[in-house]
Amino acid sequence: MADLPARILLVEDDPSLGLLLHDLLRIAGHKATLIRDGREALPAYNAGHFDLALLDVMLPGRNGFELTEDLRKIEPHLPILLLTARDRVEDRVRGLRAGADDYVTKPFHNEELLLRIQGLLKRRNRDEGPATLSLGQLTLDTESYMLTWPGGNQQLTPKEGNVLKLLMQRPGRTTERDLIARMVWGESGYFVGRSMDVYIARLRKNPQGRPPCTIGHHSWCGLSHRGGHGQLSQSQKVPKKVNRSRMSATLTKPSAVDVLRTSAVIKHTRAILEKCQRVEIHRRRVGATGSPCIGASSIPTRERGVRMVVRV
Repeated sequence: MADLPARILLVEDDPSLGLLLHDLLRIAGHKATLIRDGREALPAYNAGHFDLALLDVMLPGRNGFELTEDLRKIEPHLPILLLTARDRVEDRVRGLRAGADDYVTKPFHNEELLLRIQGLLKRRNRDEGPATLSLGQLTLDTESYMLTWPGGNQQLTPKEGNVLKLLMQRPGRTTERDLIARMVWGESGYFVGRSMDVYIARLRKNPQGRPPCTIGHHSWCGLSHRGGHGQLSQSQKVPKKVNRSRMSATLTKPSAVDVLRTSAVIKHTRAILEKCQRVEIHRRRVGATGSPCIGASSIPTRERGVRMVVRV
């Protein structure tokens, strides 16, 4: 039996090796959760409590390097061990720079892997993890997703609870929308972003008696704890004190080169819009005949990058 039984997030897409590692960790006294897809790793981590992450590098959906970078943003002190057949120096350097604590190449000996895991666990002061998170007068049970406050409570759905949990775990720090999408939904994109907006809108609604909880969609926005009243309000987007010298510096007269560049961009944009309009008119004319055509609505658009922050 291991001296330090731990909860380990095991991400390995190879079926045989995944089962072998899962059994090896279980026999050694650890509790392992096996994930086979890189996109499912972050939601699984966000939904549970883990003492160590054992990640394969070559994964479908999201590779081990990218998972390491995302986990480091959420949990800076989580021990991460990369397991891969890529033994080049460049790959090792990339993994360590991404935030991995150790790098094991395949093939490996079982005893060596267990000793490396124990060595990483000894550096971390482990506990059972916080069962509740608090911010102001709000308290969230991370297992049942029950949100309580003095005089009332509200049962959240798993998606609502995971979004709020992620924000409350990072007080005073910004959290990118794409990171929230990957941690809760397992992927990011336009439709996932729209789904996220729906759940944030639900969190905005305040049942009678609940302290106000406002989440904004600005460049800098989120939850803030003001004074000793424990009330949550929207963070200020613009600071109260403004450096007037900096403001005046930004209002200087543009140079001739800037004017020419701006004019070129405007002309190019107008040309694209006119082309889209012509394509849309053509689609309307021949759409009834079933002819293949491309409408303006098929042009991909990129969602504006915004952030959320919990401030205490």
